[in-house]
Amino acid sequence: MSNFSKDKQEYLRITSRFLKEVGLYGLWIRYCYGTRNSMSWVDSEKCSITDILGCTCFTDFVLQHKRKNGDAIRSLYGYCLYEIFGEYVKKMYPNYEELVFDSSKGMVSIDKEKKKIKIEW
Repeated sequence: MSNFSKDKQEYLRITSRFLKEVGLYGLWIRYCYGTRNSMSWVDSEKCSITDILGCTCFTDFVLQHKRKNGDAIRSLYGYCLYEIFGEYVKKMYPNYEELVFDSSKGMVSIDKEKKKIKIEW
């Protein structure tokens, strides 16, 4: 991670926080260390905050592994995880809002006092 720019390090920190809050961080680590997984944001010089999840096939990976474990995500309602993450960023980090191109609408509820997020799967 030290090879990344300060912006990219901050984006990765925010992404990790989101994934921990929604219980997907363990799968993210498995995805990142998989040898065949696509992560084009790593080599790109410029990336937006949602590219960390958007320039991957992480949504498919989550759906595959959650089904195998019997802990099914009911439906993403046609959204990818990076779009749900985009809504989270817009609500929690408004200073990065201009870097979010796509986001879900109304799937993320945030309790800022308790620092808890809930996704309406």
